[in-house]
Amino acid sequence: MAHVRARFLKSSLFVGILGATALADASVQTTELAWPPADSDFVQTNSVTTNADGKVKVDDIKITKPIDKPTPLTEEPQTISFVNSLEALVTFGDGSVRKVDGSVKGAFSTMYLGLEGQARSWNIEAAFDSIDINDNDVAMRYRPGNHKPGKFTFTRLDQRETIYNVDGFFDVFFDISVDGGKTFQELTDPVEFGISPAVTPEPASMAALGLAAATLIRRRRQSR
Repeated sequence: MAHVRARFLKSSLFVGILGATALADASVQTTELAWPPADSDFVQTNSVTTNADGKVKVDDIKITKPIDKPTPLTEEPQTISFVNSLEALVTFGDGSVRKVDGSVKGAFSTMYLGLEGQARSWNIEAAFDSIDINDNDVAMRYRPGNHKPGKFTFTRLDQRETIYNVDGFFDVFFDISVDGGKTFQELTDPVEFGISPAVTPEPASMAALGLAAATLIRRRRQSR
């Protein structure tokens, strides 16, 4: 399971990313929790092989850059459609390795589990309607009915600022073809996906330092 600390801010100042200090003033508001988390990818966290000859292997599957904006989460069951880019490394029986890319379409089904302390959790299941690979030899398809529900949790870290720690994972079974889709082989294990941050905001303590610095700068400008 991968972890991402996400900051959701509405501010008249600016939001710093990739290590820049994020500042917030009195206009900060609570942003609705949404899925998928903003600025995040889904990255394979395990390695799987085929059960036919044990030679074809799929690694480093990455589902990236959702086209649609994240959907606000509710306590009612939801179906959240998605269209994403896909990347993967495929090792063939002769040992050669090829990086492939394409796109995936599907939907997440969510079910609210409840609030425990500062954490809100949901069960999640992913189903893929189509997987299009830009390769003449490699094809992939979703195998329904065998994966187990995943889980994602938003844990509130700060009551003054809307800062959450977001944990999430889900499992999916795939079949793979290396002859252009003529024959498919089952991947022996489910592909385990975890959340990977595309941007990593600074800890809350850095935000406090940034706010103090911004206040000092404003005071110096006003005193001139």
